[in-house]
Amino acid sequence: MPPSPSAPNHASDGQQADHLRRVAEGLAAGGPPTADRVVVVLGAKGGVGTSSVALAVARDLARSSSQPEGVAVLAIDAHAGRNDLAVMAGAEATPTPGLALTTAAKLGVPPQPGDGPAVTEAAKRLLRAGRLWTDDSGGWIVIDAGVGDTLWARELASRAQRPLLVTTGDRLSTVNGYLTLKRLGGVVSRVGLIANHCDDDEAARHVHAALAHSCQQFLSRSPALAGWLPTTTTDPALAPVTAAAAA
Repeated sequence: MPPSPSAPNHASDGQQADHLRRVAEGLAAGGPPTADRVVVVLGAKGGVGTSSVALAVARDLARSSSQPEGVAVLAIDAHAGRNDLAVMAGAEATPTPGLALTTAAKLGVPPQPGDGPAVTEAAKRLLRAGRLWTDDSGGWIVIDAGVGDTLWARELASRAQRPLLVTTGDRLSTVNGYLTLKRLGGVVSRVGLIANHCDDDEAARHVHAALAHSCQQFLSRSPALAGWLPTTTTDPALAPVTAAAAA
């Protein structure tokens, strides 16, 4: 006969203690197990240029790849009902060799709204689906996850080898960036910050410092500055956001 809800169950107590220990170890290590060669780009808020950064990183990874054939980089647009990456890449005079573009929906895993375990499972399925394209070539997956205030974007970011948070110098972007990092929890130490719409390196460092100060004060950890994009550029691939941001 199973014990009543109020009765002590020492076996369950021991199992719960083991579970809590494993959870604590996972948080200390930065959250869920990470997927190698996966970069997830998410924005502090809408309009910060998440897709521009994702495409710039994906193109540079493809150009720096030593793979003679196959998919060196699979770029996945994980926005709901949008395909910004393909639209932006279509403006290129010459396609980038080794770069393939798709959407989460085309991979059979449409972006999941709301909260709950279904979102977590969908994020896992999307990573597995993307890996089918890149395992043979040892290629990278770059995911444009959209705004970081959704569980969908954060679940993807928490499983990436390198999550990249895109922000700008305006105050709302800084505040929303902090809230996104707070919700990411132990993943913060793996996050690279991309400062967009900056005039120069000094401006990018100022953007990073504003966000890093709050993170260090209240979260005891802060993201590193991984790169920046200028306010205007004729070719985003020439901007100082390179494959090094994925390292």
